[in-house]
Parts: sequence; C-alpha cells; structure tokens
Amino acid sequence: MPDGVGLMAVPLVLIEDNETAGQAVQATLKRSDEFVLQAWYRTGKEALSGVAGDGAGLVVLDLGLPDVHGLELIPQLRRLAPDVRIVAHTIFDDPALILRTVAAGANGYLLKDTPPDLFLAELKVMHLGGAPMSAGIARKILRTMESGDARPIEVDRSGLSDREIEVLNLISLGFTYRDAADEIDLSEHTLRRHIENIYRKLDVHRKSEAILKGRRLGIIRDPEP
Repeated sequence: MPDGVGLMAVPLVLIEDNETAGQAVQATLKRSDEFVLQAWYRTGKEALSGVAGDGAGLVVLDLGLPDVHGLELIPQLRRLAPDVRIVAHTIFDDPALILRTVAAGANGYLLKDTPPDLFLAELKVMHLGGAPMSAGIARKILRTMESGDARPIEVDRSGLSDREIEVLNLISLGFTYRDAADEIDLSEHTLRRHIENIYRKLDVHRKSEAILKGRRLGIIRDPEP
C-alpha cells in the first residue's frame, strides 16, 4: 500500500486509455489518504476481465475508450460488480450525452478539467452515496430541464467513433492539428487519419463543412459561455 494511504482507503479502478489523463488522475489520488488506485485499465476489454475481482468501490471511467464506448461498458460493469459506483470522466459536456450516461447506470459525471481538490471531494461524495456532477454540467442540465427538453436525445453519430468525435470537437474549438494531437496524446499522422475518416463518414471535403455538419448532428459541444 502506498505511503500515506490509510488502512480504510477506498479501492478505485481507473479505466482510461489516454496516458496523460490517466497519470493526472493517478497523481491526484496520491494526494489523498481516502482513495487508493487498485488498477488502471487502458481498454474496456481489460476492465471487464479484471474489475469483478478487484474489489473496487469506485470506478472512474473515460467514455472514449478505443475498443468500446463507455455507454456500452457501464451496464456490463454493473452486471459484473453490482455494488460498484461509476463516475464518467470525460471532456464532453453535452446534455444529451450526460443524460444517456446516467441512464446507462453511471452514478456521476465529471469533466476532465475538474480541479484535483474538487475531483477528490466529488469522489468522496459519490462514495458516500451522492451523485457528483461538475458545476458546469449541472448548469447545463438545469437549463435543459427548464427548457422542457429533459428527455435523452438520440444523437446521430454518422458512424463516427468516440475518438473521431473528440478530434472533431477539438478542431471546432480552433485547435491546430498539431495541438489537437498533443491534447489527446496522438501523433499528428494518426490525427490526420482520423480527420480523413471524419470527412469520409460525414461526406464532406473541408474542415468548415465537417464542423457545420457536426453541429447540425449535435456531436459538437458548444463552448461554455
């Protein structure tokens, strides 16, 4: 057991394919004596093979895994470990995705830019039976409910993978290809292949057309006001 971790520390499983994001969570957990990282899985398949025997109390789950989307993985994890509490950990703040994630069985929804101290506080809330949610997420949900459109919305992904949607979102926010590749820990060559796939699947030929179609389909998140 790591130095400084209490005997009653809550075992936590991380499911995250991005090395930078995973290391950030790992570093945050080391600052706390209330949680201990029991296992770190990079794919959904690895998680399904190990999570039942890990005895984890909490699962921090990236929705954009390379082999299976988090929305499909959550109910499978729930069947293997019915008592585990699952928090989605993602860059996406789209209300429709949030509602679908909760409907799939997640206990909470936190953005990856949540400050470390707040992240730990939210994990504690979830362990105690609460449903943590980033403040910006909560505001969006409230606005959705106030508008009378609180039902989950089926988004037409047009065959795009979660990684391709992530790339499209970054490009729509003004990231250069090089900066976008650095943001999600890819080579620029790999990112350009994702761009080519996006253009093919959306049947477009330019970045502006891809962004416009992504917004029409509801797969591009709106920046916070």
